[in-house]
Amino acid sequence: MTEQPIPDVSFEDVERIVDRDFQPGDRAALRRIIGESDVGEKARVILACLKLADGDLARAEDALNGAAADWRDAISAAEYPNYLRLIPPTGAFSDEQRQRVFEEDWDQYSTWLYAEHPVKGDSGS
Repeated sequence: MTEQPIPDVSFEDVERIVDRDFQPGDRAALRRIIGESDVGEKARVILACLKLADGDLARAEDALNGAAADWRDAISAAEYPNYLRLIPPTGAFSDEQRQRVFEEDWDQYSTWLYAEHPVKGDSGS
């Protein structure tokens, strides 16, 4: 069985993405919201929420509030969008097909995470 990659991220990544993807006037409010958020796997979940927000402060706040209830939804939508959309609940895909989907998801996530400029429209939603 193949495994989905899990990003190794930090709060330095969170800071970089806040500065990269959000308007200067929104950054202080976003940092306050992040500081008040109560989520598991904090850096990873915050980054998932920021990816889903696609530079929109209100969407980031909504995503962070939702992640406080169930952070797995944010991670799934941000990191594994193709897997959620393509892999049937029965698991009827071959290991090779599943691996291809995992690689596509990882490519889109890592492209977003490491881009120098915002990757608009690639929130995985």
